[in-house]
Amino acid sequence: MVSKDFVSFGRSYKVIQNDFLLDIMGGELILFIVMGLFILSIFLYSYGTKGFTKYRDKLLSERQQSKSQKRQQQIKIEMAERQNQRDEFYRKARERSQEIQKELQYLGSLKLKN
Repeated sequence: MVSKDFVSFGRSYKVIQNDFLLDIMGGELILFIVMGLFILSIFLYSYGTKGFTKYRDKLLSERQQSKSQKRQQQIKIEMAERQNQRDEFYRKARERSQEIQKELQYLGSLKLKN
């Protein structure tokens, strides 16, 4: 520890240079910095994960909503296709039924002529 006299406005002050204390404080300063970073990382982990969780939940809900909308559209398309297939089936059945009715009427008219 080195002391120097400092004179200002007629008064003398002792200025102490604490090289030894600065060496000790340097180690403690590193320790305080490490502890501060550790506390900061805990804070960021706890509150950062909450924010990230909210963001992820929002993103997942948007994805699920878009998937459900796509699925609903696909179901509507499939239902329309099935309805078209049923309509085509019933149209062909009606045509065949009409052909059979015409054949029966023709046969009936032939039977009456004989």
